[in-house]
Formats: sequence, structure tokens, C-alpha cells
Amino acid sequence: MQIHLKQPDIEAAIKLYIAKQGINLVDKTTELVFTAGRKNSGISVEISIEDHPTVASSTVVAIPTVVEVQPIVEPPKTPTVIVGVPVEGAPIVKPPSLFGN
Repeated sequence: MQIHLKQPDIEAAIKLYIAKQGINLVDKTTELVFTAGRKNSGISVEISIEDHPTVASSTVVAIPTVVEVQPIVEPPKTPTVIVGVPVEGAPIVKPPSLFGN
């Protein structure tokens, strides 16, 4: 089996790995520079993480939300009637035949 990854996929995987290491990438710019080495040294990547200040991220205001709570009203329970099973004290009624017998 062979898996082919393009550079955007590799960059996304590296950013995910960095985030899983506990480095916060929110409101930050990341730059990845790939370098192909000679012979058996392969490819290396230089990662630059810089703060990207935004007005919205520095001024976070929590707005309280009022929620009206409605009590849960359960529908009244109706007795379960099973056809053909006699109930104590009730007369046994034979259902009419579908064939007129």
C-alpha cells in the first residue's frame, strides 16, 4: 500500500501535532518552510509561530443569557389493554367476526 500526501496535507498534520503537544495556535500565524536535504538527509521543516493580535480576541465580553425553564408535563398514563386477555371483574366480550359469522 502506498500513501501519497501533498504539502497542504502534511502542513495540516504538523499543525495538528503541534496543537496536541499543548501549543496553542489560536490567533497565531504559523509558517512552515520545507527544505530538501542532500542524499539521505530527507526533507526537514522549519516552523515559525507568531502572535497575530486581533481586537476581537483581546476584548472578550461574556453576555449572560436568560433561559426560561418550563416544567416537564408528562401525559396521563392510559391503561394498556391487550386483546384476548381478560381483566378481573370485566365481562368477556367476543370481538365481531370480519367474515360475518
